[in-house]
Amino acid sequence: MIDPSNQRTNRTTFEQDAEIDTTKHRADKNIEDALLGAMLHCEGRGDYPTLRGHVRYHGMLLAASQDTRILNSFVMLLVRAIEPWNYEAKYGEGSLLSRTSSANIEWGVLDAEESPSQS
Repeated sequence: MIDPSNQRTNRTTFEQDAEIDTTKHRADKNIEDALLGAMLHCEGRGDYPTLRGHVRYHGMLLAASQDTRILNSFVMLLVRAIEPWNYEAKYGEGSLLSRTSSANIEWGVLDAEESPSQS
């Protein structure tokens, strides 16, 4: 009979590997959620140059996601970004930056004369 107090140390290698895989999956999912959230935040601020950087450097991670919610959201974001990227290619990088986004103003993404006047 197995002593229950010692059961954790008597786990098989398979059980230990499964626990490691589960922990890694949770970490990967958290990273994927954070990356997707950052990309969606860029879209919301009209910051398509930064979005392009995120996609360039981290897009393959999201494209390989096992989470269909992440994958679907990423694909839809890419589809929505095509037109703005084409627009900025024609009219200049950053031309779609939201002039009223508090993050764009706070982070200094906009020049002082571009941001709305502070009353």
